[in-house]
Amino acid sequence: MFRLSTAAFFINFTFLLLVCPAFLNAVTLEELHKQFLQLKENFEFMGIQNDVLENENVKLAVKVSRLETQKGNDEKIVEDLFAKITRLEGEIKRKEFFSTFEHKNHLLGPAFNISSTTELKAIPTSCADLRSMGHIWSGIYSVMGSSMVENVYCDFTKLPSEAGFQQWIGFVDVKSVPNYFYGQLNGDFTTPDTPIPFRKIFLNVGGGMNETTGIFTAPVNGKYFFSLSGIVQIVGSPNSPDPTTPRPKDFILYMFKNGVIIGSSYTDESNLSTQFENYSLQSTLDLITGDQIWLEIANSSSIGYVYMYSGCHFTVFLMEQTEIFQLLVL
Repeated sequence: MFRLSTAAFFINFTFLLLVCPAFLNAVTLEELHKQFLQLKENFEFMGIQNDVLENENVKLAVKVSRLETQKGNDEKIVEDLFAKITRLEGEIKRKEFFSTFEHKNHLLGPAFNISSTTELKAIPTSCADLRSMGHIWSGIYSVMGSSMVENVYCDFTKLPSEAGFQQWIGFVDVKSVPNYFYGQLNGDFTTPDTPIPFRKIFLNVGGGMNETTGIFTAPVNGKYFFSLSGIVQIVGSPNSPDPTTPRPKDFILYMFKNGVIIGSSYTDESNLSTQFENYSLQSTLDLITGDQIWLEIANSSSIGYVYMYSGCHFTVFLMEQTEIFQLLVL
C-alpha cells in the first residue's frame, strides 16, 4: 500500500480543499477516515524508526569511544615494545663490545685490561688513558694536551698500536675565569707618567681592571687582546719666540707591562690653531697570572698642549686561556 507522509498528505489535502471544491463531493467521509488512519499509522511508524536510529547512534558512539581508547592502549603497547627492543639492542651491542675487548685485552696484557678499570687521579691525556679508565664507546673526547684542552676521536674497536685508534680534532676553548673589560675616561686627562684611569666602566667581568688605578692585572695565564682609541686635542702655541712660526707639538702614548714599555702611539701637529688628532693602540699579549698592563701619556709630550678627551675607549678581553690544568697533567 502506498503511504503518504504526514506533511505531503496535509499539503495535498489542503490544496484540494482550496482549489477544487468539487473534491468534497467526490470524496466520501469513509474514504477520508481511511486516509486519516493511514496517515496516523505512517506517523507512528516514523516515530518508531526515529527512536531506533537514535538508539543505533548511541551504540555507535559508544563503540567509537571504545575503539579510540583501544587505539591509545595499542599505541602505548607499541611504544613500550620499541623501548624494550632498543634496550635489548643496546645490551647486544654492549655484549659484542665486551666480547671483542676480552679478546683484545688478552693481546694487550693486564696493563690495558678494562675488566678492572684504573682510577686516574689526573686528567686523561690520550685515548689510551680513557681506555684504561674503562671507556669502551668510540667517539669524541676531551683530553689534556701540552698546555690546552684538546678534542680527539677515539676508536675503541682498535688496539692502541693500530692506525686510527686516536685522531686529533682541535683545541677546546675552555676558560676557567672569563675576563672582559670596556671603559672610557670620565673627563679630560693631561697628567703624564701616570696610569690613565678608565673610570667610566661599562664592563669588567672577572675584575681584571682596577677602576681606581687604571691598571689591568691578568687573573689567569693566557693570550689577551688590548685596544685603545680616541681623540687628542693639541692646542696652538702663540708664545713661541716667533708668533708666525708654529712650534711642533706631539702626543706620545705608552703601553706598559710590569713597568716596561711594550708599545706606543704617536701623533703630532705644527699649527698655530688648536687641532684634533686621532690615536689608537692595539696589542695581543701572552700574559701569566699577576702580569700588569697600563697606559700613560709620555713625559716628552708637549705637556700643557694636549688633552685626552673623554671619548677615549679602552677594551680588554681574554682570547685564550693556557695551562688551565697544569698541575693535573699526567
